[in-house]
Amino acid sequence: MGGSGETKPGNRVRVAIATMDGATIASGHFAHSTHFMIIDLEGGKANPVEIRENPLGYVPDTDLESQEEYGGGESIHPVFHRYHRYIHLHGVEKYRTLREEVLGDVDLIIAGGACRTSIEYFTSEGVKFVFADPGEPIKEIVEFISTVEYSNIPRIARLQKREE
Repeated sequence: MGGSGETKPGNRVRVAIATMDGATIASGHFAHSTHFMIIDLEGGKANPVEIRENPLGYVPDTDLESQEEYGGGESIHPVFHRYHRYIHLHGVEKYRTLREEVLGDVDLIIAGGACRTSIEYFTSEGVKFVFADPGEPIKEIVEFISTVEYSNIPRIARLQKREE
């Protein structure tokens, strides 16, 4: 795989971890987590960078066939006013916005879930995915992933707990 753009300049890999609480992997689609913990992996070390708010984590998932759980469009939660411009986004447009506004510098996303459209969009942008069980402690995931050479991570991977 060498020479295919897999080696990052300076060997730094920027990682976004989908979370709701800053401590565990968010359940569901990564685009609907309220925050991303951003870390840099370099030389086998994980360096925290920041916690980024995800505006898409505060709006209904318009890709769902039924919006009944959100009141069928009749009522909008008060927090939505702050993110009103994101409510209409769906499909590739939603993922392009997320990439441009929140995850533009990210090389790897660690999440509990994603849909095919989001995976196709982000991997076409050169971003890799590692899926982990929702609720897994971020600290443990980061400790493991920092030991793996970025070029050895496939475009899409799944972490599995070892049976003890």
